Amino acid sequence: MSKLEVRSQKLKNLLDVAPFITALLAEEDIIVAVADTEKFLYCTPGTTLDAGVKIGDPFYEHDSLGTARKTKKRFSMVSPPEYGPPFRSIAVPIFEDNEVVGILAMGISLHKEFEMLNVVNMLEKISHNIQASSQSLSAQTEELSATIVEITESSNSVSNNSKEIDGIVDFIAEVAQQSNLLGLNAAIEAARAGEHGRTFSVVAGEIRKLANNSQEATSKIEASLSNISDGINGISQRLNEIAKAVQAQADEAEGFNAMIEELDALTSKLSGFVAELTNTEQK
Repeated sequence: MSKLEVRSQKLKNLLDVAPFITALLAEEDIIVAVADTEKFLYCTPGTTLDAGVKIGDPFYEHDSLGTARKTKKRFSMVSPPEYGPPFRSIAVPIFEDNEVVGILAMGISLHKEFEMLNVVNMLEKISHNIQASSQSLSAQTEELSATIVEITESSNSVSNNSKEIDGIVDFIAEVAQQSNLLGLNAAIEAARAGEHGRTFSVVAGEIRKLANNSQEATSKIEASLSNISDGINGISQRLNEIAKAVQAQADEAEGFNAMIEELDALTSKLSGFVAELTNTEQK
């Protein structure tokens, strides 16, 4: 207890009670102080928070005690981390005969609250980065889906053209068969004509040769078209698989965006809660 002279009975009573208040808050990081209208009469530090005040030290006009004395009202203010360990200072004037005779004050550490505020700010930053990445992924997924559609349409167009070529090849094969038959008939007629049909026999041979060459070419074209068709079918099947995978990714991205929105809402709520605790507005 202070050895300084105290005339006010209320202050004497408060100084008698102050050690019990300190004991009650022993496990909390809270400073307990009692002052008259000019100087500290009692002050105990918190578990880590210490204002470095000694009994007999004066308080200042601009701090919470000086403001409470001047306004004759409860006053609260926050000292942010920029000025040292963050804490909230609360001062209540003590009246006797309608006059302020002293101040009861507490300094409550806000270290945990400001640490939480830093965590909230980090969460907001991470959430915004994830959201930006998710939006970029969604845009890329949409672009990939559009590309797959274009490739599928081109593949279908090539497949249709291949079918048209199949028809042309069938026609050429039929013409070759007819030409071969025509050449065979011409050769028979040339043989019947004997010496007079020799020239005609040469023409018939060339017709049959052309027909055989056409048939061989047709067979090669059919084989190539078959390979192309198989390749196109394989590509189409693979594109369908990719399209399903892209759609699944898009669905997951949509669900991910929903979770990000929930995280944003939670972060915003937590930010508001911490802002109330660390509000630097003077009260």
